Amino acid sequence: MARSTAKFTISAEDKTTAALKSAMSGIDKLKGHFMSLAAPIAGLTSAAGLGMLIEKTRQTGDMFDKMSLRIGVSVEELSAISYASQIAGTDITMMEKSLRYLSDKMLEVKRGTGEARQTFEELGIEVMDSNGKFKSLTGMLVEIADKVSALEDETLKAAYASDISVPGADRNLYHY
Repeated sequence: MARSTAKFTISAEDKTTAALKSAMSGIDKLKGHFMSLAAPIAGLTSAAGLGMLIEKTRQTGDMFDKMSLRIGVSVEELSAISYASQIAGTDITMMEKSLRYLSDKMLEVKRGTGEARQTFEELGIEVMDSNGKFKSLTGMLVEIADKVSALEDETLKAAYASDISVPGADRNLYHY
């Protein structure tokens, strides 16, 4: 039997390197175009961000101004209360409700009525100042928080906070 031999010549051309170089060149050109747009885009983004910040600040100031008129607490005090409410895990809207509720409870105490009267007496808190005027709501918040947080009995803390808080509200504010 005869053997036959076949020879094959395989040749290959490396086009990968050329394709990669071409792609990299295209990416570099694209990068250059994007970089030329970076400064104008950054300027627009910064201006838009600043505009949004200014608008948010204006809205917050307007909200505090209107709330101040509704509950008789200065805008500066509301700003501090807003910060305290965030720490306590609630929002300023709930704080407004709580301040209104506290105001109602203070009036009841002055009239000698309501359940909160006994709570204020037991805590040793007067709702009127030495001139016969109501104490400020923010001053009352601080005084109540000081008295309640000084108690060692957690159940008693919760009970007192419940007596003088908006039903369903978070009572954490009086625990700090």
